[in-house]
Amino acid sequence: MITIINRLNYSTMKLLKKFFLIFFVFATGMSMPSAFGQAVEEGNIIIDVTYGFPNLFTSILKATYIDGTNIQEEVNISSLGPVGLKFEYMVSDKLGVGAEVNHAATGISYLENGYSYEIKNPRTRIMARIQYHFIDNDKVDAYIGGGAGYKLAKSSFTSTDPDFSDQDIAGLPVAFRIGGGMRYFFTDNLGLNLELGLGGGGLVAAGIAAKF
Repeated sequence: MITIINRLNYSTMKLLKKFFLIFFVFATGMSMPSAFGQAVEEGNIIIDVTYGFPNLFTSILKATYIDGTNIQEEVNISSLGPVGLKFEYMVSDKLGVGAEVNHAATGISYLENGYSYEIKNPRTRIMARIQYHFIDNDKVDAYIGGGAGYKLAKSSFTSTDPDFSDQDIAGLPVAFRIGGGMRYFFTDNLGLNLELGLGGGGLVAAGIAAKF
């Protein structure tokens, strides 16, 4: 199990480095000042609805119970998210503060020695965020930043085996995220969002951005 997780973490870091390189190359190319103003400015409120990937806990379970040596019978894996909602208020043309809520869930069921086993792992994170915006462009808004807050996570293990004791294990109640993102506004108030980061919310999160 530890070997599988280490391999997954190594592959994840390689993928993340490539994404960040692409992001910053593109951001640098788009960072020329525009004569038509800024995409976001002081007083703006921005709301993002995102879906992140990969779901790392789902990837670990899949690697363990399907692709690894611990292969079980009739394995079914379900996965959700991370689904996120972000709120940001621009306190200046370059600095924004806000909050983020995201939720992810993973479930697996399988048969072993005639008994069924099920693992469920829902995770909800609530974080305060701060972001620095470094592109002055009428269509593109690029930022770096992060956040920290509270995580509600609990893994439950259940089975039809009479000798198995059902278990609930609470995760660490701490959530964090650091990274960078970019919004492209195709109208004055509506755009697309792409964010790359570490922590709760997925290595890559993309969705819709609305500006007021």
